Amino acid sequence: MTRTRRPSKRPQIDTPWWAMAEKDAGPAMIDQVASIQGQQGGIRSRNFRAAKLYGGHGFISAGRFSPALGNAGVNSGYFGSYTSPRYNLIYSMVNTVLARLIAPGLPGVRILTNEADWPLQERAQLLERWVEGIFYQCDTDEQAIKALKDCLVFGTGLVKAYTDNDGRIVNERIFPESLWTEMFDGKDERPRTYYYNDIIDREVLIDRYPDSEKEILEAQTFAQEGYDGDRAGSRQVAWYEAWHLPTSEKRGDGLYLAAIPGKVLEAREWKRRKPPIAAIKFDQLLSGYLGRGMAELLYPHQAALSAIQRAEYYAWSQVALPRLWINIRSKINEIHMMSSRSSGIMRGVGDPPTVLNWSATHPAFVEYKEWVISSAHEFMGVSQMSASGMKPAGLNSGAAQREYMDIQVERFSVLSHKWEKFFTDIATIDIDEASDSYGDDEKAGETAVRAQDGFTKTIKWSQAKMDRDAFWIKAYPVSSLPHSPAGRLAMVSELMQANLITREEGLKLLKFPDLDETLAMENAQDDFANKNAWLILRKGQLPPYDSIVNLQLCVTKLQQLATKAMNGGLSRDSPAITNARNWLVGAKAAMQQAAASQLPPPSLPPAPGPTAKGPPAPVNTEMPIAA
Repeated sequence: MTRTRRPSKRPQIDTPWWAMAEKDAGPAMIDQVASIQGQQGGIRSRNFRAAKLYGGHGFISAGRFSPALGNAGVNSGYFGSYTSPRYNLIYSMVNTVLARLIAPGLPGVRILTNEADWPLQERAQLLERWVEGIFYQCDTDEQAIKALKDCLVFGTGLVKAYTDNDGRIVNERIFPESLWTEMFDGKDERPRTYYYNDIIDREVLIDRYPDSEKEILEAQTFAQEGYDGDRAGSRQVAWYEAWHLPTSEKRGDGLYLAAIPGKVLEAREWKRRKPPIAAIKFDQLLSGYLGRGMAELLYPHQAALSAIQRAEYYAWSQVALPRLWINIRSKINEIHMMSSRSSGIMRGVGDPPTVLNWSATHPAFVEYKEWVISSAHEFMGVSQMSASGMKPAGLNSGAAQREYMDIQVERFSVLSHKWEKFFTDIATIDIDEASDSYGDDEKAGETAVRAQDGFTKTIKWSQAKMDRDAFWIKAYPVSSLPHSPAGRLAMVSELMQANLITREEGLKLLKFPDLDETLAMENAQDDFANKNAWLILRKGQLPPYDSIVNLQLCVTKLQQLATKAMNGGLSRDSPAITNARNWLVGAKAAMQQAAASQLPPPSLPPAPGPTAKGPPAPVNTEMPIAA
């Protein structure tokens, strides 16, 4: 008899929070965050252990970890308790790698265009200076360094961009544990929904959302568990943000939501393909969004080293302390031997006391300890000399030191590339944030920059904004250069002499303090020639011929751009090409006139007078030989 299988009832999929009404979306999103944190509780334990291994603190300010969390394996039940390893491998190597990446100089950001005309190139330069001003205004360099340390310790470093109530863009380092993704949504490192959960001061939140002041004041405050839990964090409230990325531009199903328990503070459409968060990861796992840091990778070495140190401490306290062997027949008073004044004459019968000083540890035990330390450095690619700030003996020449540094840096070339890309990602989210917050406002987004004349001026977002498809962002590759100024100058000079980089690129890599003014003077004539050609070909104007500028460069640039336009399909009889021909005729005439005016005046004929007597001077018929 054949059995027919009944179709099983599929469980009904709940409506996601981004498809709900606004009043229901807030509680649903907060419940989703709580569910994710419960499922991925191991992340919090890993971060807590990494913080203990690096800094030894059982409690990190701003309520990152509860003191009760330390009871699971670490004795820390009070705020600010400190229990770090005696020989801290992780602290030493994290700071060594941090210094190695920062020492060459922080990466710079360039805004590049492709085959753009002069106005677009000028706007790209303004956008580059606007980003530089925003970085200075937000102290982005310091925030990026903090995020880099988070990357090395915890595995992931994050910087978030947002617009405050004063209309200013803010770049802020956020703790890695503040960002959450669903387990399966973030498996390929490209989740479509991001959740941010942290605590925030009431006054700051009221200043950002003044219309919700009543609900913010009534919200339950964040309280620490354990000791002093009724008073800790009394001004802080739980703060939730979520970004659901759009499926496509046509669907428009992206949503940004900001809420506290019991109140949705903001809900608006999210059109960007990424959240306003830049991330850098030390070791990207095969699956999952978060990275893995040095603390987790070095935990077995640090645990073995700590066990060795505990055994050494026990051995020294039990065996290595000096002891006296006294023959009981000698009748020596033990109190005299233990007294601090026992250095005088002692009387006794029989053998004198013998000092026993045994070796605390076996030599093989000491070798094992040294092997663990060297193995940890080799595993991470950090030499012990680099960690102690020393160089090998006999390495004195600049070329040898540069070669040695190249070998050291090769181990972290991938991380150096991530560090440079991290700055371009921060610049990208700043530009996107300004585009969404300021839009077409002519007065918003003003930032101070250093002008070419050395003074400070302001650039508004309306002066620098560009279409996102008209440019791309690139970082200066400064991390591959030597650390010292002398070594950097030598290597850049060699690259310039070999014609591998241009003079402008070399000056940027050297990062001179007066670089902006130097580059402006170097490129002034070329910039004027580009602008002149643009006015002729695009605007149909005939600029005047000025002897101050380099007319020959203007002629060459116009000929190049006109030829390029004709190769691209522009007709030879088009008004733009005809206008270019007319200007070139006048320019050549102006150059000929200027050359004629520089010729010496003709010599005057000799004054009339008596002719000199004597034989005529001999005539030289030989051709002169060029010197």
